[in-house]
Amino acid sequence: MAALIADTMQALAGFARQRRRWLIGIAAALGAYALLGFFLAPWLVKNLATDAIGKNLNAELRLERVAINPFALSLRIDGLELDTTDGEPVVRVEQIFANFQSSSLFRWAWTFAEIRFDAPELFLSRNDSRTLNLATLPRGEGAAEGPPEANANSGMPRLFIHDFAVNDARVDWRDAVPPEPVETVFGPVSVRVAELNTLPHRAGEQEVVISTESRGTLRWAGSLQLNPLMSVGHAQVDGSHFPLA
Repeated sequence: MAALIADTMQALAGFARQRRRWLIGIAAALGAYALLGFFLAPWLVKNLATDAIGKNLNAELRLERVAINPFALSLRIDGLELDTTDGEPVVRVEQIFANFQSSSLFRWAWTFAEIRFDAPELFLSRNDSRTLNLATLPRGEGAAEGPPEANANSGMPRLFIHDFAVNDARVDWRDAVPPEPVETVFGPVSVRVAELNTLPHRAGEQEVVISTESRGTLRWAGSLQLNPLMSVGHAQVDGSHFPLA
């Protein structure tokens, strides 16, 4: 028995010596992948996103923190803030989370286990000249140079999200056009869709909950299909009327 154990250990040691370079190469590749994913990739995402917004919009993007897990294939963004060049808020998002799946290779579709937006807030305003603040964001420099029919047949990208959620979304509305300026908040709105996808003739289950300042609640539950667009379900209204409507 002792001789068998000794022979086994000697064989393992010989295998390790023969495959040492191979094992060292694998360890080095995993280490480099981890370093690039955990440290370099978040820095690139943060800088590329802020640069892209600055070049294409009259706005400034700030990201408090970007975290990427290269082994779980997940992305988390904390504290997203988008402001106009005058410093007026446009978008605030507490957290964005996305978890990509390698099964995309087998589905022939971009597949995510989860995409979630926590506490997104959109600030809409209209000045006395009836101009919406969002209309001033595009720089107008990125107009398509080619013929308009170039992208006519591009179609919808193949996308599959197992769990899509928007939690506690709000819209802040300011309107200077009426004789008495209007300021109100619409929300919170929570949306959850299971199996959200753009695959042909494949529906997902959705639930939408909308609450108003006067404690009125609108609930919608049913199915949602994006390709082609179709939704079937039922709605329920509770509480007081909707003053915003």
